[in-house]
Amino acid sequence: MILLWSMEKENNTVSGEKNENSNSKGLIFWAGLSFVIPLTLIYFYSYSQHKITISGIELKKIFLEEKHERTNILSASMQQSEEQSSLLHSSKLDTIFDPSPEQGERNLNDIEYTKTWDFGSNLDTTAQRILLMGDSECGGLCYQLNDYCQQNGHKLVLSFVWNSASIYNFAYSDTVNKIIEEFKPTYVFLVVGLNELYSKDITNRTSAAKLMAEKLSGIPYTWVGPANFMKDYGINNAFKLSAQEGTFYPTLNLTIPKGGDKRHPSQEGYKIWMDSLAVWVETKAKYKIKLAPPVKRNRHYRSRLINLNAAEYRGY
Repeated sequence: MILLWSMEKENNTVSGEKNENSNSKGLIFWAGLSFVIPLTLIYFYSYSQHKITISGIELKKIFLEEKHERTNILSASMQQSEEQSSLLHSSKLDTIFDPSPEQGERNLNDIEYTKTWDFGSNLDTTAQRILLMGDSECGGLCYQLNDYCQQNGHKLVLSFVWNSASIYNFAYSDTVNKIIEEFKPTYVFLVVGLNELYSKDITNRTSAAKLMAEKLSGIPYTWVGPANFMKDYGINNAFKLSAQEGTFYPTLNLTIPKGGDKRHPSQEGYKIWMDSLAVWVETKAKYKIKLAPPVKRNRHYRSRLINLNAAEYRGY
């Protein structure tokens, strides 16, 4: 009897353990199912076109909105990168622009501008398509010019910064021609000369400067002399004589704070430079455009920007 009772008890214990294990597995299964089903419903709701409102409160589709936002940001970033890189071609080419096979080379005189310029002394208040190009000093001045353009309704179509470049690079390469053809500016600011302050071959550089002035013929422009902190050997005078009368701004007469490298202006120096240049353009330049002081400074830079280095890309 005792043996039978013991065996029956043992069987009941094993059966109870099996029932408990079965119940535990069932609870785990239903708990998992109750967790998976809501997540699945939320997932499909996030990607559906329907909206659910509970007590006047709409359930927000977080996943979908975040996905769209990330997609839009990525697309905008990729588009901007493609636009900025679309101008730069293989370093094996002798130009950063390739003429279209269908169009071939175009003469700058064939470009149709949106406005026929009045060469009188009156201030032109219409919106301009402004091109800024020059050496590394141009890379600091472009942000100040950006403020002025946004203040006065102009469009800064491109800032072309050719680091370590001289007048030879601008005059003897076809890069400038291609840029003018591509962006069709109605006004040009040229900032060059920083790398030529010690140059003594003034005759050769004057010839190059005259060739550069010919490239700008027919387009209103202001030729901005370098912000040199020492006496040069005649490069400013060469530029002044080569440019049209009333188009050369002599920065050497302006006191500008130096930057940390003692070679370029400081941030405040670029501001002083641009402010003085703007007053000169409005009052003394041959081609006067509206450049009222910006009410807001350090605005978001919206212009295209090309950075080249003459040591890597000579251009001619």
